[in-house]
Amino acid sequence: MTDKRKATSRRALATVVSLISLLAACSNGQTAVTTTTRPPPPEIPTIALDAYARLGTPCPGVDWALLAGIGKVESDHGRIFGGSLAPDGAVAPIVLGPPLDGTGVGGNTTEMPAGEWTGQYGIEGQWLQAVGPMQFLPNTFEIYGADGNNDGIQDPHNLYDAVAAAANLLCSKTLPEGSDPTDVILAYNQSVEYQQNVLTWAGRYRSGSLEFAR
Repeated sequence: MTDKRKATSRRALATVVSLISLLAACSNGQTAVTTTTRPPPPEIPTIALDAYARLGTPCPGVDWALLAGIGKVESDHGRIFGGSLAPDGAVAPIVLGPPLDGTGVGGNTTEMPAGEWTGQYGIEGQWLQAVGPMQFLPNTFEIYGADGNNDGIQDPHNLYDAVAAAANLLCSKTLPEGSDPTDVILAYNQSVEYQQNVLTWAGRYRSGSLEFAR
C-alpha cells in the first residue's frame, strides 16, 4: 500500500470511528426506522466488521464478506437512517422493514398479517415486518436465531446475533449439484438483482484492505 493510500485509509478510519462514537451517544429511545431506502456509505463499522469476521467461512460458498454484503444491502450494517451500533452489537433505533401489506413496497405483493407477532420484536401494526439489521421475518429468526455475542440472548436487533442467524440460514440450504455456490443468496431473497447487489458489495469488501475497512 502506498503512503498516499495509507494516509487516505487513516483519514477514513478516523472519520468512521468519529461517526460511530457520535451515533453511539444518541438516545436509544428513538422511533424505529424502516428499510424503504438505503444510504450510500461503503465503510464497515468496526463492530460490524467484528460480527462478520468472527464467522469466518461458516460453510462452503458463505464467508464473512458475503455476510457483510447482505448486511450492507439490508441495512447498511445497522446504520440505515442514522442508526448506530453499541459495543455489544445492539442497533438503535431498531430497524423494521416496510409493512407487508401487499401494496408492492419492497417487492411484496402478498398480504402478511402480523398475527401473533404483533407486540413482538418491535412490530406494532397489523402487518408483518422484517426485523433487525439482517431483516429476518420473525418466524424465520425463531428457526435460525443464534446468540452471536454470547450474552445468553437471541435478538434479531443485535448485529452479532443477526449475522450468526444469517449464517445458519444460508448454511442450512443445499443447492442442486452443479449450482453456483453464490446461488445460496437466493435463499435469502429470491431476486437475481438482489443477488448481484450482494455479490458486488462482497467483492468490494474482499478486495479492500481490512485496515481500511476498520
